[in-house]
Amino acid sequence: MITPIMGKNSEVMIKATADNDTKPPASFYEILGKSLKKRKIKIENLCPTSDPVARRILEEYGAVFVASKKVVPPPVCIFSSEQEVTQFQERAGYKTERIGFDDIELQPEAMKALMKAREEAQKEGLDITPRDGAEAARRTYR
Repeated sequence: MITPIMGKNSEVMIKATADNDTKPPASFYEILGKSLKKRKIKIENLCPTSDPVARRILEEYGAVFVASKKVVPPPVCIFSSEQEVTQFQERAGYKTERIGFDDIELQPEAMKALMKAREEAQKEGLDITPRDGAEAARRTYR
């Protein structure tokens, strides 16, 4: 069985467990809660879970909030202006790589991890590609 565990620096890691096959993996919200607690952030301030749109954004794209400390998480789930998005993206930085037919822009550490994962997958005859092309990466407010 494969279960997610929290590593140093709030990094989510996967661990195979042979001796505890009956224990279900931790839920996204359980891991998110632990990660946010370490960053001293309350989920209500980040993404109001009572808002169905914000909750959907969090569930679809929330992995950035449990990434290693080398990745800069956004201060909110939904930005309220183009200026907020631009300021965040300038602070976080980005790196561009061509994956398939698309130029993908991610934070440098996120790109490094993606490229490493793709390399490992390709050794197994697999590949990791972005869902919906460049839409899966850095975007504008609109």
